[in-house]
Amino acid sequence: MNFIHGKCLIKYYCKDCGKQVSGWRYKRCIKCNQLFQVGKNNGRYINGKCLIESFCIDCNKKLNFLAVYYGIKRCHSCSRKEYLKDPTKHPNYIDGRSLTPYPTEFNSKLKDFIRDRDNHICQNPDCNCTEKQNRKALDVHHIDYNKENCLPENLISLCSICNVKANYNRDYYYALFSYIINQLVGLLQ
Repeated sequence: MNFIHGKCLIKYYCKDCGKQVSGWRYKRCIKCNQLFQVGKNNGRYINGKCLIESFCIDCNKKLNFLAVYYGIKRCHSCSRKEYLKDPTKHPNYIDGRSLTPYPTEFNSKLKDFIRDRDNHICQNPDCNCTEKQNRKALDVHHIDYNKENCLPENLISLCSICNVKANYNRDYYYALFSYIINQLVGLLQ
């Protein structure tokens, strides 16, 4: 066992000067580590200018320190654009369903009816925020994720945050919202 009373028995040392470092992750002490040295002591700087400079391969913008350290070749905005060029790479992508338009039955009148039915309260049991707290109208969510199915039994009011969450774990939220709507329809009848 390497620990006694929460203290590590194995000691780790800087590979440059031999000074003890705080753990196995650290190969150098703070003084020897080039990442923490500033000014003349830092081997990457001469006269205040960095010897190692990297630029975005798309827009030629200078990359920040962390991008250089981790070997990232694009700036933040270009990496997002590259990621979103191909929508099939998105974790929520399913057969291009999001690109299909909503039917004409899914209009503001139907949405207002659903919000009124749900008393303008987010129907996610973990949230239950109102439109006043949300400061905007609640979203109307399709429980079975089928845009063509605009029956009131398939629609539920959610705040925008819960609506986004419901698109990540679809099986769980389909079961949860189906249960909630079945209880609500049972109460209305």
